[in-house]
Amino acid sequence: PWDDDMDMYITPDELQKVIDHKDDFSEGFELILPNSYGDNIYYDSVVRLIYKKVIVKGDTPKQRYYKGYKRYLGLDLFVIVPQPYGIKGLINNFKLSFLYAAANAFRYDLVLPHYSPFMKIAVNVAYPIGKIIGLKRIRKAINHCTAKYKDIKAEHIHMVNAMRQDLTIYYKSSDFDKTIYLPIRDKDFPVPAGYDDILTGLYGDYMQLPPKSKRKWHYAEHSSFDIIK
Repeated sequence: PWDDDMDMYITPDELQKVIDHKDDFSEGFELILPNSYGDNIYYDSVVRLIYKKVIVKGDTPKQRYYKGYKRYLGLDLFVIVPQPYGIKGLINNFKLSFLYAAANAFRYDLVLPHYSPFMKIAVNVAYPIGKIIGLKRIRKAINHCTAKYKDIKAEHIHMVNAMRQDLTIYYKSSDFDKTIYLPIRDKDFPVPAGYDDILTGLYGDYMQLPPKSKRKWHYAEHSSFDIIK
């Protein structure tokens, strides 16, 4: 209840199926690709499904820069792939970290206070390089890195189109080997069979509500939340 979107893990092949059917969604839904914002505009590398009948952010210059796509309730599709062992995985993660930092040159603004000290240095170094390389080449390189190891077998998997700090969050592949269905309100949804291990690793006691002082909306704006009839 304290975020403005929902997150889903998805494999590259599953993501391609979603993209192939991007014109088949019900009224009000729209699939937003990383290049939907514009040839020289970068928000992130996440594919998201937005629902344009629910507004969660106000109409600001920043939102207009991103064509208003981030104003709406959305489902973020995070791509998970095997994490190769040893130096190969480290090098690929480093490349992705650099590319994401370089792509910041094409964002509306830089939110440096929210970055780690390492990421602040990386962004300041990569920013001018990104301007020289160009966003088209950066996106091509990101796509290459995210798909490079998608078909290998490995003990762990990780997200490759998330924020830099999420690249090094590794999950046991076995936790995702099977799918089960659990009820969320009045519907059953597919979840990894190892969901308890996954959520415990991320949040600790995830069934315990945070202290009241931490129950805050991270991104959505109360004043702009609206449902379009």
